[in-house]
Amino acid sequence: MVVRSNYIKLINKLRYDFNSGADTRYLCACICDIFEQSEYPLESVSVYVEGFIDLHIRIPPVIPDFLKDKELLTEDDVLDRLKSSPSIERIDVEENYQNRGVFSMIVDNIGNLPSVKCVCVSNLIDPEFDEYFQGSLGWELLLIDEMFKQNSYYKKV
Repeated sequence: MVVRSNYIKLINKLRYDFNSGADTRYLCACICDIFEQSEYPLESVSVYVEGFIDLHIRIPPVIPDFLKDKELLTEDDVLDRLKSSPSIERIDVEENYQNRGVFSMIVDNIGNLPSVKCVCVSNLIDPEFDEYFQGSLGWELLLIDEMFKQNSYYKKV
């Protein structure tokens, strides 16, 4: 229960810092701290700060092929693989903070964690965001879901 308590304290601190006018780079680093202190991959990570961001990180819909290099022998092997490939399933950045690099800073900060080998973005439904990933260096297609018209991508870090 200590981890959950720390998680809640970090989210409350993020909200306080946001309301106190902290800069965007610092706020994105705080989001990374929240992710790092969470129970992921056993629980998804949700961060909501009114006026700033609504973010959900879950296990990816599919594990990227480059991570399938060894046989999964134990439950810890499965958890390590999932921990190494977090997937941003939802990110909604308030208009005042759009085009300031919030998404890139979150991806970079999470990607710099020692346990992370790639960052995924899953279930894209916005055609403009999908086009961004198709044309961006470093992002590779992970999954095409034709039924729901959603694509997923990943970036090695």
